[in-house]
Amino acid sequence: MGRTLWLAGLVVASAIGVKYAGRRQRTARHAMDMDAVLLLLNSLGMLVFPAMYLWTDWLRFADYQLPAGAVWGVAAVTTLGMWLLWRSHADLGASFSPALQVQAGQALVTDGVFRYMRHPMYAAHVVWALGQPLLLHNWVAGLGFLPRK
Repeated sequence: MGRTLWLAGLVVASAIGVKYAGRRQRTARHAMDMDAVLLLLNSLGMLVFPAMYLWTDWLRFADYQLPAGAVWGVAAVTTLGMWLLWRSHADLGASFSPALQVQAGQALVTDGVFRYMRHPMYAAHVVWALGQPLLLHNWVAGLGFLPRK
């Protein structure tokens, strides 16, 4: 069940990212190069290690068990994290940029979820990173996302 919930979260987060990243054109090449390196490092813990755990036996040495009921609490929190990710993208609207630099025409967003927290998109990823070891019961695949957030 945890694996299915993790995969569903990955699909939802990917769909959100694709939808909103397509709205802005890529920025200066030098900024995107560093972003690409950081995204690659993040992908190890968020995608590569979990994929190895889900579809191979290579990481079985690091498996652990949690009570079956733990998944439902994590599912609720992870759903909240996915909602926060979507809502932060939607509230940013035209001010969203995939690069971490100020773009021409961007405005400071102070309504929606930004009224209550400064970095809701990062908070959503932290929630996901904290939930991953509770959904994927493996020390490498589960905890691989945490150091990157």
